[in-house]
Amino acid sequence: MGGSRVDRRVERTLSALLHAFVALVSEENYRAVTIARIVERANVGRSTFYDHFRTKDDVLLASMEWMFAILADTTDAATPSEEIEELVRHFWSNRQLAKVVLAPPVEGKLRRALAARIDDRLGRFNRWAGNQTGRKIASLSIAAAQLGLLGAWTRGEVSADASMISAAIRDTARR
Repeated sequence: MGGSRVDRRVERTLSALLHAFVALVSEENYRAVTIARIVERANVGRSTFYDHFRTKDDVLLASMEWMFAILADTTDAATPSEEIEELVRHFWSNRQLAKVVLAPPVEGKLRRALAARIDDRLGRFNRWAGNQTGRKIASLSIAAAQLGLLGAWTRGEVSADASMISAAIRDTARR
């Protein structure tokens, strides 16, 4: 019984930190967000923050983890298109936030993290076995294309519906 209670407390704390971070990034420039402001908004102590994260970049990446999983999974043809389209709709619904995270300086951090996730996925396919350089090039290319497309779409540079964008994201991962 005691173990599950600790797990729920940890989950609540992580959720509070992530929600505080997302709210702050939505309200202002990423650079202006500090750990002090995150812990204040989350109503937790600074040491509690460091129990879970090292930097605000770690919080950023944790907040994007579920999205990275879906984008990286597009390298597998078996990934349901509905899952990708739901993610694309999420970006559209949160386009103010997307405009912040899909632009410098944040976008580069996301691109590198997503590329690492894609590299891991590609490593599971026989055609990439033993070709680490080619896999890394492909991973970086796919991540840049996916985030670039989402960024352009949420900024209004591309006029398309969510199904067209999700199809394009799938296509970039399977070339």
